[in-house]
Amino acid sequence: MKVLAHYVYPYQGDKFIRKSADINRNGLDEIAVFSELSTNPTDRHLFRVIKFSSAGIEKFGSAEIFTQTNRKQPLPRSDAGRRPALMIYIPPDVSAQKIFVKSGFGKKLVFYSQKFERNGDDWAKTGQLSRFKLLTDLTNYIEIVKAIFPKGSGDE
Repeated sequence: MKVLAHYVYPYQGDKFIRKSADINRNGLDEIAVFSELSTNPTDRHLFRVIKFSSAGIEKFGSAEIFTQTNRKQPLPRSDAGRRPALMIYIPPDVSAQKIFVKSGFGKKLVFYSQKFERNGDDWAKTGQLSRFKLLTDLTNYIEIVKAIFPKGSGDE
């Protein structure tokens, strides 16, 4: 194998880069980049799908696949002179979605989504499989090409 180029981009909270199956059936595998972003009180997991080709990087898009929003926990109340009541834990709001793609050689990709919510330790479907449009990937990928210099008169 020969390295043809390197790509750099601003950090997006990326945790994993995985090879994805050839979703557009053109003979080249795509790459899925998974990110985790945490802001108080919300944690979000996102993914982006890209493809390397002779024309550079092709961006398919991005989507949020997991969200956890922590709820404010109430302070214990107490009557005058009594010990405070025990705190009651309020679990976070957690939702996720699975993304599916329908493709065929020379056909336009169609994405579908199925949403889920967590109830305690179990996950429950909250909707039917429906068409889904990926968000625009705004990541600024910069291609750094390995320079190939012509040989001079003294080089062999």
